[in-house]
Amino acid sequence: MVISLFSIIASASNDNDEDGVLNASDDCPYAPGYSTVDRLGCPDYDGDGTSDINDGWTSINPGFAIDLSLTSSVDFWDVDHSPDGEFVLSGDDSGYLRIRNATTGALIASIQAFGDPTTQVAWSNDGRFVAASTDAQDTVKMYHASNLTQIHGDISADVGGGDEVKDLAFSHDGEMLAIAIGRSGNGGTNGVVRVINTSD
Repeated sequence: MVISLFSIIASASNDNDEDGVLNASDDCPYAPGYSTVDRLGCPDYDGDGTSDINDGWTSINPGFAIDLSLTSSVDFWDVDHSPDGEFVLSGDDSGYLRIRNATTGALIASIQAFGDPTTQVAWSNDGRFVAASTDAQDTVKMYHASNLTQIHGDISADVGGGDEVKDLAFSHDGEMLAIAIGRSGNGGTNGVVRVINTSD
């Protein structure tokens, strides 16, 4: 009995995380995983062979079915999901509006909407439209979600001095876009909600 217990302990110590990769070869001996591209035996959440340590689209965050991390050299200002959850819309410091696959992070479409940061974004509930705004120009733009072609000309959000777009929201059917406009500091105009008919 002592001999059989000793052999169980000895065999377990050769593969601490029980992922089938022996400790001597395992780059992550205490974290089970199946990576083979950059490290052997480390966690590989998306199963592409690259360990989560070096894979920018995965991270170790237990309890979530899908967990993506997008890094960039510029700051992100706002994000929204497509109604079906398949895509993510983002606005960033460089003025770009980008649509990415929510599972893989692959870039689907992008357009430089503004020369200043794209501070607010919204995706219509019917999936047809996306909208973006910039505080610097008091401007809102609407695009077809399928190809990011602009629908209308620039939509003014200017209601006087010292104002900026605070939020964008489409109606449930995508027929209207509400623009919340507020003060950019202590001075400026009173707040305004402007509602735009998207079909005009």
